[in-house]
Amino acid sequence: DASTFKSDFKTLLSVGKAAGNPLTGAKRMLSIAANGRRFLKDSRYTISFLAEGNTRQALKAQLRAIRAAVGKNGYEIPNTMAVVTRANPFPDPMVLGPGGRRLLPMHGIVPYSAAESLHAEVEKYIDSQKQACERLGIDVFLVYATLGRSGFLYELVIYWPDDWNMLHKATLPDELLSLMQEGEAKEETRQLVDDMKTRFVDIMYDAGSAHLQIGRLYPYARDRNPAALALLRKIKQEVDPAGLINPGALGI
Repeated sequence: DASTFKSDFKTLLSVGKAAGNPLTGAKRMLSIAANGRRFLKDSRYTISFLAEGNTRQALKAQLRAIRAAVGKNGYEIPNTMAVVTRANPFPDPMVLGPGGRRLLPMHGIVPYSAAESLHAEVEKYIDSQKQACERLGIDVFLVYATLGRSGFLYELVIYWPDDWNMLHKATLPDELLSLMQEGEAKEETRQLVDDMKTRFVDIMYDAGSAHLQIGRLYPYARDRNPAALALLRKIKQEVDPAGLINPGALGI
């Protein structure tokens, strides 16, 4: 497909330009072209490691330690995904998921000691909704990242078929939209997605998680000091007396 080729070629060029010198750039571009995405075909899970060292020897030692830790529990794949991400860390915003489905990400950061119980609660709830999700075409994917020794970032992404709004159509470039198919809006599907969103937020809240966003999704006002919340609502009333700015956001 011409649109796919154009998008992939653009990505390939960005990798070459970001390499630092022509020889390294050419090697990386050849590696990406040779390996493509085939290595993802049979992979249920992938893990990316970031290794740093002051010297080449130190870096190699870290890589050996990582390989030894993984052992026979996995196999090493080409680092093309990391190379592409480094070359293009801020791609076109993916406001739609694969195939054109709507998506909703949400996350919580918990201590390592709470990660297992958090995951168990999420899995328990997903299992309870499995039949309805399969019938309505709803999927939930999990992404996680470790934050040094301080925290475990747990992110859920809900995907579901739905129609597109003006933001989706205005944000994504035409070559990406041409590869996608708009879904059909169904009230039952939207209601279940909304219920799942609320339940996931409550599970993460009960686990004592922190997060990196406020926006509309997270219960900002739930645990605020009453006096501080009253002041915030007073300020909101003063600057937005008609309630036109993000009505309902933050719970204020």
